[in-house]
Amino acid sequence: MSGDYGLSPAAEAAMLKHDREQARIRDHPIVVLANVCFDILHRGHRLYLEAAAKMGDRFVVAVTRDKYVNKGPHRPINPEEERLALIKLLRIVNHAFLCDDSLDALELIKPD
Repeated sequence: MSGDYGLSPAAEAAMLKHDREQARIRDHPIVVLANVCFDILHRGHRLYLEAAAKMGDRFVVAVTRDKYVNKGPHRPINPEEERLALIKLLRIVNHAFLCDDSLDALELIKPD
């Protein structure tokens, strides 16, 4: 046993690695941005969001405004505020907002 905590060298190394990673996340988090429509949220959307969220430390979702959704006549079915509210309910999403398009989202959020 070594160090101040009576931990094995391997346990101390793991604890130090964890502490360094937490400091990196605090000081320089990796931001992931997804720009979506998600008119009718389904399993495929969930899988996409889960995979994207795993790519960084902070997950931001930009929801496309109704007037820019190009899914065909009478779309979107669900208005932008309802689509945004559903995305905000997801635990993996740190922040969500409305945008016109991908470029608009990129100008607002500078992802890594």
